[in-house]
Amino acid sequence: MERDIISWLEWHHFKVMFYHEDGDGICSAALVLKKFPDFKYHAREGPKMENSFLANLIRKNPELIVFLDIPVDQEWKTIEEIKSKLPNTNIIVIDHHIPEKDLNSERAIHYNPRFDKKDVYLPASYLVYKILSKRFNMKEHAWIAAVGIISDYGHKDCREFIEQVRKDNPDLLDYKNDEDIFKTKLGKASEMISSAITMKGLWGANYTLRKIVASDNCDEFLNNQQLLRWHRIVREEIDRIISKFESEKKVYDDLKLIIGDVESKFNVTSVIASILSKKYVDKIIVLRKKTNSGWKISARNQTLKLNIGELIKKSCEGVGIGGGHERAAGAIINDWDTFEKNLISNLRVQINCCS
Repeated sequence: MERDIISWLEWHHFKVMFYHEDGDGICSAALVLKKFPDFKYHAREGPKMENSFLANLIRKNPELIVFLDIPVDQEWKTIEEIKSKLPNTNIIVIDHHIPEKDLNSERAIHYNPRFDKKDVYLPASYLVYKILSKRFNMKEHAWIAAVGIISDYGHKDCREFIEQVRKDNPDLLDYKNDEDIFKTKLGKASEMISSAITMKGLWGANYTLRKIVASDNCDEFLNNQQLLRWHRIVREEIDRIISKFESEKKVYDDLKLIIGDVESKFNVTSVIASILSKKYVDKIIVLRKKTNSGWKISARNQTLKLNIGELIKKSCEGVGIGGGHERAAGAIINDWDTFEKNLISNLRVQINCCS
């Protein structure tokens, strides 16, 4: 399948690429663009494909559509509509989320290691790197894949790859334990990407992607003054919110659950949830942020004793939509009280099953 992906990337001309608006998605796209710079590319917040997106795609009529780090199989009916209305278009999906439907067909390649091994966790940037390595010497771009892996907290699962990058570039990964990896140069690069997205959203993702592709090495990327300025601003905001969280958090000791609020003009809920999960490694972190239509939820679980993605997805039933991985999940809901009751009830069931 890897060689089929490469051949499709090579012989299609009018190509459009959509990548997830996070560090893993950005680094996945950067690796592709390093070898196939003729792509038109756009960042996406998630798999949801609105009518305007679909109409614009049909109007452009690309020969190839690539989705990176986006679980578009959750929108499989829309994918089928795309295939129906664009009969000469092929589709590639490279993803590592828990699959909902296998999209593989004569005109679609759906690459997800979870088809073969349900519990494997391999970020998309790692998958793209390995796929492209079948055709190209990707060693000089290994730092990009490593940044994507670190951004998605996949460094423990991709330990062999990370250790090789560390051996080849000791100055980029100078750390003694897994918790210190974010203090390295590659860890800082992942934080800079996150800060750009926090400050500027989809535009910031595209800006960062262009800077990674234009950088010959990690040090060149780290010296980007605009990215450094955004990083400082976001870091100050995160410190403020975490301080408030510590004084106001709601703790359920029996469930090992901590719930907190995020109040900020920046989109930092997911970032802060990840930071707190490193501090409270034996707890489930659930953060909520009020939006115009309801609540944005970010949840984390570093213990792997339960699947936080499945827990959040089930707790959203009737009040919104959500899901994710074993360790990280997100949701958009319209009724917090019902969601919280569902969450506590479902969590008790899972704890009882695991005990």
